[in-house]
Amino acid sequence: MREKEEVRLINNSKSKDFGEIIFASEKMKKIIETVQKIAPVDCEVLITGESGVGKELIARTIHKLSPRAGKEFVAVNSAAIPENLIEAELFGYEKGAFTGANQTKKGLIECADGGTLFLDEICDMPPQSQAKLLRFLQEKTIRRLGSTKEIKLDVRVIAATNKDIENEVKEGKFREDLFWRINQVHIHIPPLRERKEDIPALANYFLKRYSAELGKEIEGFDKEAMKIFEKYSWPGNVRELQNVIKKIVIFSQNRIITKKDIPENIIENSNYPYIVEDKREEILKIDEIKRNYLEEVIEKFDGDVKEAQKFLGISKSTFYRLLKKYNITPEKIKKSNQMK
Repeated sequence: MREKEEVRLINNSKSKDFGEIIFASEKMKKIIETVQKIAPVDCEVLITGESGVGKELIARTIHKLSPRAGKEFVAVNSAAIPENLIEAELFGYEKGAFTGANQTKKGLIECADGGTLFLDEICDMPPQSQAKLLRFLQEKTIRRLGSTKEIKLDVRVIAATNKDIENEVKEGKFREDLFWRINQVHIHIPPLRERKEDIPALANYFLKRYSAELGKEIEGFDKEAMKIFEKYSWPGNVRELQNVIKKIVIFSQNRIITKKDIPENIIENSNYPYIVEDKREEILKIDEIKRNYLEEVIEKFDGDVKEAQKFLGISKSTFYRLLKKYNITPEKIKKSNQMK
């Protein structure tokens, strides 16, 4: 690890099962500083960012750095639960509350008592459930479906979304009062394409991790491979990078990862004007041939640049650009001819 903290690992000594946050960018540094400040404070947090940027990892970090670390962290994907079941899942139900309710069941909010409830994709929560969630946040009590009894709970709520939640509020798709309630602290995680400094750190971390898991002895990436990664936009963010590295480790038989190991779609969409090292000598030879030919043409016309340009069939600007590129002086060629 470099002394200037190019790669930082944030660890919680209270838990051995702690997801490491790998970063090298100033943007992520500021986010981690915010996380460390708010973790001990019992406030609601809203995390925004594109899919795959690591919203749940940040939420888990807040939980593990908080006094609630010894209690449950309950993650709920609001978009994955059918609308007609979400209230029963969140608030629980009593036996006989509806057809099929053969026994009393605790809801996910109740399961998180003393700990943290992570509500991912909260913008996809139906309006009626939003109203009940707001009431819970205000009163800190729930009522199971089919019950009249209020249950007092102590739960910290961290919400997340990949949508523009403020726009959702303006369009009436998300309750404004709930938005202000969950938005006591807002953390926005920028996409990976906006923090390119994190790509080498993350790539090397995942390479080391999967090499160990799969029993491979892979030492790292060559410069060209890493440049391709840095030029690629990573629409799937950290999750996509992680999956690509795992795939590379599975199929690679080399100790160093090169362009040949990288999936074609990554290379094609990287917009990287790469020059492979073993072709560099070939390119230099081509340049030498072009220079020699240009000198021969100028010598043929005894340094007359107009005739040479006409013979080559190129524009005046192109002709002089080539002279500058190859450091050719027609006057010297003409003088050399006169001395022969």
